[in-house]
Amino acid sequence: MSGTGRAAQQPARPPRFPRTVDEIFDDFCRRRHALQTALTDDADALFDQCDPSRQNVCLYGDRSGAWVVGPPTSALPGDLPEPCLGINFARDGMGRKDWLALVACHSDAWLFSVAFFFAARLDAAGRAALFAALNRQPTLFEIAIGRAAPAPAPEQGRVVGVEEWERRRQQRQQGQAGGGGTTRRAEGSPGGSPGGSGGGSPGSGGGTGVGAPPAPLLPPLPFKQPPASASGAKQPEPSGRPMVDTDIGPTLQGRYTEIFWPDDALWRLAYVARVDAAAKTALVLHWPSAGAEQLDLEVLAREGQMRLLPDCGSGK
Repeated sequence: MSGTGRAAQQPARPPRFPRTVDEIFDDFCRRRHALQTALTDDADALFDQCDPSRQNVCLYGDRSGAWVVGPPTSALPGDLPEPCLGINFARDGMGRKDWLALVACHSDAWLFSVAFFFAARLDAAGRAALFAALNRQPTLFEIAIGRAAPAPAPEQGRVVGVEEWERRRQQRQQGQAGGGGTTRRAEGSPGGSPGGSGGGSPGSGGGTGVGAPPAPLLPPLPFKQPPASASGAKQPEPSGRPMVDTDIGPTLQGRYTEIFWPDDALWRLAYVARVDAAAKTALVLHWPSAGAEQLDLEVLAREGQMRLLPDCGSGK
């Protein structure tokens, strides 16, 4: 064989699929960021490329950060589950925002299908850990309709695992709290600390202790013994339960709850004085100072930062 000839080209090696919980989570976040870009910053380009005159097309997010609109045979690696076909056909039959929200819903479903395609070799504990990590992330639908802020871009060149993502999320929350407001504070809510005017932690505004009488705006505590959150607790009251989306409504008004504050990592007692069911916000009075704050109930429910106590209000 002559040494002057070109070496035979080696067949391309198949891509290595993510195998661990951290690798699958990292892959999910990268693909989601690509699709997030398509649905937000590049929404005009996405809209133009999804012309109904084209054949069936799908929206595909690559872990490199790129997004592609096209037939699945050209846009998608053959081993992965297919995204929803025909997203272009519905484009002109509904409003632009509604169409983007619909594409976001289908994209969320595809991201989860890809993640659990990779997770097939994980055991039950691994799949549960993966789902818990994914479920803490905002969905593309929530981002598309403005319910959640866009997720930050993943770092290039390294796998960022579940624990590191969670630590960074908490740091962002604490930084936002230290900057004059938390992400869960509703627009137009008064600033300052949850305890009322001035600095300090919730409940410290008046300098009163757990045994002191509540401020005039607060009804008496309905408990035989005040919960530990009345003075700040590391753990929530065991008898309480997390607030969920279906709890957001008029029945929430008049209840004492526990709210978690990331800036001091404590659960604190608060009273729901008024609920705006349409806006999904609540005017909350912090015990015992009666410091008022307007909070976004959807954020509190999603982050698991409000718990309903059984011995108060409606008795639930």
